[in-house]
Amino acid sequence: MLATPGIPRETYIIDATPLAAGTRVGSLRLRFIPHDSLPKLGPGLATNGNLVLSAVEVYLGEERLPLVAASADHAQKDYPVDSLIDDDPGTGWAINVEPGSTAQMNAEHTVILTLGSQVDLGDRPLRFVLKHELNNDFNVGRVQFSVAEEVVDPLTDPVFVAALKITDAERSVEQRKLVEGTFDAADQELKDARAQLESVRVQLGLGPTVKTMSLQEVSPPRSTFLLKRGDFLQPDKEAGPLTAGVPAA
Repeated sequence: MLATPGIPRETYIIDATPLAAGTRVGSLRLRFIPHDSLPKLGPGLATNGNLVLSAVEVYLGEERLPLVAASADHAQKDYPVDSLIDDDPGTGWAINVEPGSTAQMNAEHTVILTLGSQVDLGDRPLRFVLKHELNNDFNVGRVQFSVAEEVVDPLTDPVFVAALKITDAERSVEQRKLVEGTFDAADQELKDARAQLESVRVQLGLGPTVKTMSLQEVSPPRSTFLLKRGDFLQPDKEAGPLTAGVPAA
């Protein structure tokens, strides 16, 4: 599927070509593929080719299939792939890279989604729903879907097992996120509660949760000056920075 720019936060609904009768599905693969028509080749529609995908839902006819695990070849810092299946519109998966990283943003990326068990498709069609609820104009540009019979068990993944074998204090930030995200993804009661919360939010006419930072400690603190005529562009640097204290009575 190759997309073109539309509304800032689109929801894609893709109906797959019916598969052969008797096909069984245990996992799904999404390939996000660059294309010459996309900004910086994509695979997203952001000006730098990035994307922020907040959810992937899979339906068999009218039945929503439970997704219990997600993995990817790469995830942007603070945008883990588990966000695709946590039913939280305030999280998302993205593909930007840190300075010095060997990963590339404008390249093909792969996501594997695991079902709780194999599903016999019968004669019902698969439908994929991709939601972009977090950032404006960070929609997916090009994606391909495929299925496999194998059910991937995230709890036996070697990277996850290695993270479990050490104490929490010894784990890196990424290892902590992996452990927490894997258990969250396997917690069906938590997923059901989040889905119920989202349903109530929609019934009340409320929009998606918005996260914004209002204050943050800076170390060392910035210097504070008197402002000439109250203009923040004219600090009185001749008088020097102010120091914290209590005004005299």
